Amino acid sequence: MMRQKTIRIAAIATLIVSLLLTLLIATDWWPYLRGPQPDSEVWHWTYAPKGLANAQIFLGSLIAGLLLSVYWLETAVSRRRTRLILLLLAAVTFFLQFGLVKVTRQNAAAELIDRTLAVDTSGYFWTAAQLPDLSAALTQYPELMPTFESDHAQTHPPGLVVLNRWTINLLERAPRLANRLAAQVWPQRCTDRWLLDQSAAGAAALGIWSFLPLVLWAAAVPLTYPLAIWVHPQSLTAAKMATIMTAFLPAAVFFVPVDSQIFAALTVVITLLFWRGISTLRLDWLVAAGLLLSFSSFLSIGNAPLLLPLIALGFWLRRDDHWRDHWRWLLPFGVGSAAVWLIYWVWFGVPPWEIALTGLDNHYALATSQRSYGRWLGFNLVDLLLFAGLPAVLGTLGWLWAIRQQRSTAAVMSVIVLGFIILLNLSGSTRGEVGRIWLLFMPWLTILGGLFWGSFSDPNTTGTRPSILLAQLILLAALGLSWQGIEAVIVQAEQPPMPAIDTGTLNRYGLEFGEQIALTHGGARFESAAWLVKVDLVWEAVGPVVRPYTVFNHVRNAEGDIVTQLDGWPVDNQWPPTCWQVGEQVVDRYTIVLSETLPPGRYELWSGLYDPRDFSRLTTQEGSDAVLIGSFGVPSLP
Repeated sequence: MMRQKTIRIAAIATLIVSLLLTLLIATDWWPYLRGPQPDSEVWHWTYAPKGLANAQIFLGSLIAGLLLSVYWLETAVSRRRTRLILLLLAAVTFFLQFGLVKVTRQNAAAELIDRTLAVDTSGYFWTAAQLPDLSAALTQYPELMPTFESDHAQTHPPGLVVLNRWTINLLERAPRLANRLAAQVWPQRCTDRWLLDQSAAGAAALGIWSFLPLVLWAAAVPLTYPLAIWVHPQSLTAAKMATIMTAFLPAAVFFVPVDSQIFAALTVVITLLFWRGISTLRLDWLVAAGLLLSFSSFLSIGNAPLLLPLIALGFWLRRDDHWRDHWRWLLPFGVGSAAVWLIYWVWFGVPPWEIALTGLDNHYALATSQRSYGRWLGFNLVDLLLFAGLPAVLGTLGWLWAIRQQRSTAAVMSVIVLGFIILLNLSGSTRGEVGRIWLLFMPWLTILGGLFWGSFSDPNTTGTRPSILLAQLILLAALGLSWQGIEAVIVQAEQPPMPAIDTGTLNRYGLEFGEQIALTHGGARFESAAWLVKVDLVWEAVGPVVRPYTVFNHVRNAEGDIVTQLDGWPVDNQWPPTCWQVGEQVVDRYTIVLSETLPPGRYELWSGLYDPRDFSRLTTQEGSDAVLIGSFGVPSLP
């Protein structure tokens, strides 16, 4: 009775403290929650309240997730319905991530693409797209790392660069799919000449990697359910609670799309495979877990320390074995854990330690040398408390209280995980950005925290578990709506103002260029006083435009020679056709300055469009690559 009363009090206290943290985050009353130096150029989270104008998907997903979770927790359902609930929970997780991006920017797809391409927030795709020869780069990767423009590529192994490059290469073999995907990506960065000049495979790969971290994390959430059951088979309700809290992991929703989301998803799968392998001594499961861990460390050296808590967990799970018998699981898991690095070493002749040392040296120069050791010891833990979720961390700590009464696997695992966190913090290898960098092992905290609250809550009362879920959700909402985690420093294309013209004074055309762009009206007039030719053109997109065509305006003499010209993107060089919506009319005005030494006579103005990549012109239905807009006479000078 006392225990249940203690748990209820702890749950209420967790909710109250979470409400207080939510208030502090929303009002920025204590800026140091965002980092120890919130007003300096040194790392901190930016306070950027976003309002609720674009928050419908995010808030709707939160409410739907809460209702679904309460129903699942309080209702006995069949296995088939459990699978359906897990799928729905994965969908909620995806839309939470996507919805939070949409809170930041109405065009969420464009924001995801910007964040993926931006060198300062990711840089892996940018680096991969710049490599002319991937094999040659891999043979000299340690030497290339300091030359990369992206800080992330400078400090990490080649895994993510390789995956991005492979995606481009694979899509080059599927041109139809690449063209379909690229047609959705190019318009999102319609003024980016670099991206627009990339192949369809390159643009399509960028689109895939913009959404892949969201999808992988959402797909990993249902896998926490069987993992939680294996960790703590005494209670299915506890396993449900662990799965739900993992779905609402603040860091996984807040940092979108980042490589750490992929790492966190891999952590769930690796732990699941390892648990299955260690429980049954199945070599294939153990080797698979090791291979995935090796692959994960090939994506980031920071993932390699996962080996330590897993080995410690393995010794606990096989604690009744003779010490010689531990080689039956340790050897296959260890071989798998080194496999990817050994293959890279043998195939490309690059020792693993060269990659690791180069990355660590670059990381030290870029980050840790700028931040004091002592300052971050405490703030790392504050960051962890917020981004893993106060209920998850307190639940994991709760197992330390429970271990006095029962030495369950969940309790022992909490000791291993918390000890790992303490060692990682004391190492000083991370001084800031804990919410993102430590995301790879935060699923352990949400699983253990959920197991604790689900195991020790009185099944006859319904208040404890909803209180804990609400505490996790309001922290997630406060962080998402008040702070900015990912800031892609990329200029966004905005439609410029267009001049108002009377189309009745212009020539009427019904011409289509390349079945993409129509010229509806056009006209030119010559002002002899200023020696100017003013041109008004009215374009309309009649189909999707995937190239940033340039408009040319040629002034020709009677012999057809070009005497002067003015080329550029429409609307003062600001609104290329790739930005146009189908059916949109674009008013395009040009002012051409003529030389006063121009011989008197009749001149004509011809206009059209060409692709700046190869200067090929679009042609009309009649096969012409230019249209006569008007003619004018240049008088003799007095």
